[in-house]
Amino acid sequence: MAAVSVAITAVDRLLDPQELQDVGVGIGISAGASLINLVVGLALGLLERRSMNAGYVYSPRLSRSEYREARARAEVGALVNEYGEVALVHFARHMAELDPERRAAPARWPLTTSVRPCGRPC
Repeated sequence: MAAVSVAITAVDRLLDPQELQDVGVGIGISAGASLINLVVGLALGLLERRSMNAGYVYSPRLSRSEYREARARAEVGALVNEYGEVALVHFARHMAELDPERRAAPARWPLTTSVRPCGRPC
């Protein structure tokens, strides 16, 4: 219901634009959220900082596929550490339920070097 209300309001504002009011609070929240994302990314080792001209450029340490592989390894490791063999049984059952094409997909996935989400070797 909320989505319908938001959509109706959006269409109404699109057809009858109004001047923005009190944007300072919204800009402050947005800047704060961006700063938090930057600090967390640096703290986790997910970002690297390079000097450029009079400032810095931040970029990801891992490619999207490397990050996904590292996250999957970490998640599976955590589940196995928490639940032991039971987790492995459920993984095996889940794999058995996949259609043959999907089940063969992991064999085609490239194996990346062993990298933690923080960007350091395991």
